[in-house]
This record gives sequence, C-alpha cells and structure tokens, in this order.
Amino acid sequence: MTSLNVDALADNEMLKKTAKKFEWTLESWFAIKGIDAKPVRVVLCADTQAKKFLFQRNSELTLTFDGEDVLLGEAQRTSEYKGGKAKENVCWEVDKVITDDFAKASKAAFAIGGIQGIFSAASLGKFRVYGKLVTFNAGEQ
Repeated sequence: MTSLNVDALADNEMLKKTAKKFEWTLESWFAIKGIDAKPVRVVLCADTQAKKFLFQRNSELTLTFDGEDVLLGEAQRTSEYKGGKAKENVCWEVDKVITDDFAKASKAAFAIGGIQGIFSAASLGKFRVYGKLVTFNAGEQ
C-alpha cells in the first residue's frame, strides 16, 4: 500500500470556519508480486471533524483538473458524533487515472457537499511525487 495525506485546511483558509480538520488521503493498494503490476484499488478519502456533519446529505465529489470536471459521485461514508464533535470519513474508489490527473495538473479544485476548495501548488507537488512513487511501485511488482 502507498498513501498520501494532504491538509485541505492549510490550502483553504475559508474551510477553517467550517471544519476543525479536513484532510485528504489517497491510497493505492497493489496486487501480490508476480500476479499484476497495477494497483488493485485506489481510494480517495476525506477525513473531517467539525461541530456538525458536513456530508450527511450530500457526499458527491467533483474534482476539477485544469478546468475539466470529473464527477466521482456518492461516497462510502462513516461517521461518529461524540463530545460535540462530528467526525466523518468519506471515500471514493477511483481509477488510477485520478492519481495521474493529480500528478499532471497545474491547477486542481474540489467540490463536495456544498463545500469548495483548491489544492495548493505545494499539495499538487505532493501529488506529483506520489504519482511517481506509485508508478515506481507498479514497475517493481
């Protein structure tokens, strides 16, 4: 498994008014060595903590890469409310093409459940490195 975490709050000052925590995780699981060199599963997840649930009614995600929209649809959602804190984890199983799109993008943004944001140049740089790492891992299988 190879994974990358990106802090959306660091990239989007306005999100700090909505959430205490908003992190993206991109994970790629690879097949057993000798069977398949390609990832068997790639998942993009958002982990949030806020005063209320952010994606209870709508967890459709749209990613925008260099002006082109990619609709990922509804997510698998798990949630917990404890001590006045609403924690959510929403995940979309995606094609490796999404990893490639992040790695190539000069601009990227997201819209999920009425919340919009961008990925900073620093975050996109992390995605580029991750894309190279995933390609290397796939080549080594």
